[in-house]
Amino acid sequence: MAQTVVLAAGTTTANSSTITLTTAPAPVTVYLFSSSTLPKSVQCPVYLNGPSSTVVFVGNLSQATPILTLTSPGSYYVARSVNNLDNTAVGIAIEQ
Repeated sequence: MAQTVVLAAGTTTANSSTITLTTAPAPVTVYLFSSSTLPKSVQCPVYLNGPSSTVVFVGNLSQATPILTLTSPGSYYVARSVNNLDNTAVGIAIEQ
């Protein structure tokens, strides 16, 4: 399995690069990483780019749920917001 960082660790608002799933190889594991303990305040929603420029909420990466598995074909991204109250750098990676 190969690991790829799709959003480098940081403390600012940013979106990951596009995570594209085709019929094979799937699934893809998306997860949070940090050089220290993940803060309780971190919230990183995962979105699917839908038809006609629509965006569909898929799930939320957080301290309680730091890993999600994407199984359906499509183009996804993860949004990191600045609700990280203790200024801990958090990044997003995938494994496939």
